[in-house]
Amino acid sequence: MLAPKKSFCHLIILPLKISDVFASYVTDLFLAEITDKKLKRLMKNEIIRRLTRYQHTIRILELKYQMDFNTFKAQNVVSQKNYSEEVENDFCNWEMAIDGVRTMEKKLKKLRGISNDYIPVEE
Repeated sequence: MLAPKKSFCHLIILPLKISDVFASYVTDLFLAEITDKKLKRLMKNEIIRRLTRYQHTIRILELKYQMDFNTFKAQNVVSQKNYSEEVENDFCNWEMAIDGVRTMEKKLKKLRGISNDYIPVEE
């Protein structure tokens, strides 16, 4: 087993192992790019996918209740609806989606801050 190593941003990174099948998919999808750029692009796409899913959840719940989450909490809608399972689940999903948006936006900002100058050129 390979030992963890420090990355350029001083975080402990465990070696990443992927099967040859998935490695070939990545190569096929991003043929002209170097490895780190491929992974950066894949990560960016996944972060944007998750961010979009969280934003969609928020929009659906805002439409359902005709208010934003802060108003939903301030009006104590869960209590007004007698703590129904549906409303409690919506509260949890809404709260999780808001946190997910914050988290994905931070991750996207951090990923965008990684300079392509760091990425070593393959020869």
